[in-house]
Amino acid sequence: MQGTPSHSSRPGLGTDAVTGASEAMRRLSEAFPSPAVHPDLGEAWLTCTGMETFPRTTYTVPDRVEIALTAAF
Repeated sequence: MQGTPSHSSRPGLGTDAVTGASEAMRRLSEAFPSPAVHPDLGEAWLTCTGMETFPRTTYTVPDRVEIALTAAF
């Protein structure tokens, strides 16, 4: 997800990528409910196994979030 960074004292000047990542996760869970059942493979899971924000500071609204997903049968 890509946003616009800003200082945490002025969050309204940025676009928080965490908000976009949350929406992406919500949409993924709707589109691919877990467990999904495949007739030959059985249950399948889509799981978020990691999320990282950038820049890595405590005073900046993140402009980027990387999400790691794992699919398993």
